[in-house]
Amino acid sequence: MKFPAYLPFILLGGMLGCKPPTFAPEKVAPGVVLITLFQIPKEEILPTIPNPLPAPLQNKEEVSSGSGWVYAPGLIVTNYHVIDDALKQETTIKVSFTSGEEVVAQVIAIAPRRDIALLSIQNNLGKALPIAPIEPQLCETVFTVGHPLELEQTFCKGIVSGLNRNVPSTRGLRHLIQTDADIHPGNSGGPLLNIRGEVVGMNTAICSPIEGSIGLGFAISNTELKKIIPRLLQQVAVTTKFPVKLSCMNLGVKIQKKTKGKLSEVKADGPFGKAGIKVGERLLEVEGFPITDQKSLDWVLDEIGIRSSITVKILRNGKELFLSL
Repeated sequence: MKFPAYLPFILLGGMLGCKPPTFAPEKVAPGVVLITLFQIPKEEILPTIPNPLPAPLQNKEEVSSGSGWVYAPGLIVTNYHVIDDALKQETTIKVSFTSGEEVVAQVIAIAPRRDIALLSIQNNLGKALPIAPIEPQLCETVFTVGHPLELEQTFCKGIVSGLNRNVPSTRGLRHLIQTDADIHPGNSGGPLLNIRGEVVGMNTAICSPIEGSIGLGFAISNTELKKIIPRLLQQVAVTTKFPVKLSCMNLGVKIQKKTKGKLSEVKADGPFGKAGIKVGERLLEVEGFPITDQKSLDWVLDEIGIRSSITVKILRNGKELFLSL
């Protein structure tokens, strides 16, 4: 079994008479926010990012709520599913800080298949939370922080119960961190923190036969966050039209359900069609990643981003072939 990377320092500190690190909720609290969506009639739509909020959003129909955390000055990270309603209807996103300040946010970038979204605010409120340099270890102590059911900021303690989880009920998300720290409705988008107050994950889903937590919670890993967020910010930096969507290649193919990679559609003008790949052949790998269905293909395309060429493995007439596209 692996032990937390900081364990040697705790042991050494004990021998030297130093106290081990302790979790300080007051230090991380300013970096965690409540995100609330309000449906605003067309004639009352507010400007893009009016800050501070020009008037309390009273007597407005609330659509949904969740949590988020400060990644950098003026930049909030949350789950895509927390804010996706704002992209479908006339909705204002309000971000509330522990200081009592409230501002309106704009969605500037989304990665729907990774359940990650970036929000922009003009005020540099709150405190940025650092992302942990390494993933947590099994049985490491962690804390969920957020606003379940729109309550004031709530902390729950638990451990890392599992790593690299692929859970079908979590919208096809992969490589998740499992924790028994409580995650309730409204916690989505909030950080999963280690004892040093570093972000080791972002709370995203639970598995439960009831509406509340039974100790089977899941978070997007810090490794995933460190990979996807910078890519989104690179796209944000070169556009003025928001939100941007995580860019990936369009291979022009579809995979038939429950066929382990059998192609049901191949566009003639797409990379696969130009390479002579046909409907009925099986796609086994893309850039070394195994492909079993459409979700696994979409995940890999998000993973590898835009490339000038890729290598795929297909099954044709019972033979495995590697092709460069």
